[in-house]
Amino acid sequence: MRLRTPYIMNPMLENTPEQMSIEETPTMEPTPLTETLAEHIAQAVAQAVAPLQKQIDRYQSQQLQQTRTLALKDALTLCQDPTFTQQTLKDFALMQFPSQEDFEHFLREKQADILLANQALSHRELASETPPLQPHKDNPTLSKEVALYLKAQKQPEIFSGKKLL
Repeated sequence: MRLRTPYIMNPMLENTPEQMSIEETPTMEPTPLTETLAEHIAQAVAQAVAPLQKQIDRYQSQQLQQTRTLALKDALTLCQDPTFTQQTLKDFALMQFPSQEDFEHFLREKQADILLANQALSHRELASETPPLQPHKDNPTLSKEVALYLKAQKQPEIFSGKKLL
């Protein structure tokens, strides 16, 4: 096993090993050459890492987009209007949000729009229905048809149509 010595044995150096002590060990001062080399290495590493960083950024943006799409689809499960749902998903694919707060604001607005779309759909469906029957004059809580039905269902009189002597 070879031991390291605290001095450099080079015949080109002025000091010989006998003249150097441990305290006098030469240190390497940064020179313009070593700084240039360090800058060159830093640039090479940055160039090597750049494609990987782009892939990581793309993956993270895809994950974020997928998470946001799932959150929107989750909110759209309450929507009863399929046209509104399809149009919202189509528009969302074209949108970009600079921050999470902007997306959350958009999501809150869409939830309010979903309630309005459901209400509009309900109004359209009710408009196609026939209006309710009008209540009967004798009993305002029953319609005329219901009152006639209940009258017909009553027990018939036992002696109806017969004359008693």
